[in-house]
Amino acid sequence: PLYSSAASDVYKRQMVSVVVPVGFVDLMDLLRWQGLCRRFCRFNVDGNLTEWLAYKCFGDAKEADSLAGWSLCNILGQGSFSIVLKARNVDHSLYCAVKITETQSFNVKAGARSKTLRPDLEASLLTAMSHENIVEVYEACSTSRGVILMLEYCELGDVFTSLDVTGAFGNVRTIDFGLQIGSALAFLHSKFIIHRDVKPENVLLKSTFNHEMKYVLADFGLARRCNVGDACFTFVGTPAYMAPEIFRTHRGYPDGYSGKVDVWSLGVTLYACLTSEFPFSASLNHANFG
Repeated sequence: PLYSSAASDVYKRQMVSVVVPVGFVDLMDLLRWQGLCRRFCRFNVDGNLTEWLAYKCFGDAKEADSLAGWSLCNILGQGSFSIVLKARNVDHSLYCAVKITETQSFNVKAGARSKTLRPDLEASLLTAMSHENIVEVYEACSTSRGVILMLEYCELGDVFTSLDVTGAFGNVRTIDFGLQIGSALAFLHSKFIIHRDVKPENVLLKSTFNHEMKYVLADFGLARRCNVGDACFTFVGTPAYMAPEIFRTHRGYPDGYSGKVDVWSLGVTLYACLTSEFPFSASLNHANFG
């Protein structure tokens, strides 16, 4: 099964050992050893988030004034380019998710793709749109050293973790999931935006006032605009969820790909939600698609 506890443990170890951006290793240590935090840098785990962000990503506290009044709680997750923290507003007791991307770390990991992948693109895309099933951005700060996004906090975690804990969703819940995320993708494509990394880890869960489940599409780090008639050629995404045309483009096919790749990824995700398995073998040779 895809979401067995053993597989989850391996996945989590890989996330910690491979994916954590170099610039955030010290933060991981601080959160793991809170009693020693004052000895390593000025940031206090129980104190104000602004000072640490200014020190780490801005170099000048004045540039991070818009983040004043938020205190750090814990790490929510890490991706290939960023780290996400939970923060609390000290005046209103509201929570948000703080996504931090260091420009230098991003460019190193992006490599040759840095020409088409930009750390500030996610902020510009999210601030220009609003949809109930797309993560909301409250504040965005960008400098030459890093990009910080203050995002909607979804208290129930992500779909991957939910599948790992509770197992397959079943027919009714999978249909509800598909309708909500399908609506988000239809909205994105109407704005000529491709997500390019639809998967259970990038769909968050939140309870509504009516105690219904709300699914929220997040992590637009690989998203980009693609107008009608244009095509994308950058090899990005998560292999198990990537559409055949992305692999074909990587092998030199000249046609590129469009927003349809998101539909493929959603289909794979729905299959995983319904069965707790991938529709294809992890060792599948995608040359079969070509």
